[in-house]
Amino acid sequence: MPESDGWEVLEMTTRTQPPPRVIIITARGNEDTGRIAKARGAWAYVEKPYIIDKIKEILKSVYN
Repeated sequence: MPESDGWEVLEMTTRTQPPPRVIIITARGNEDTGRIAKARGAWAYVEKPYIIDKIKEILKSVYN
């Protein structure tokens, strides 16, 4: 994203009421990225290349 990064977008979305459920998808993650994403308010975290079944599982949990 040319003007902001994903962390900034996550921060902006968590300020809305009610905060949306955000899924972080990244190709540049490491061991700590998922932990950091959740600590900053992400609902879930997925690294690329991701398995579509994992995405479906996460989306189902949004409605439970």
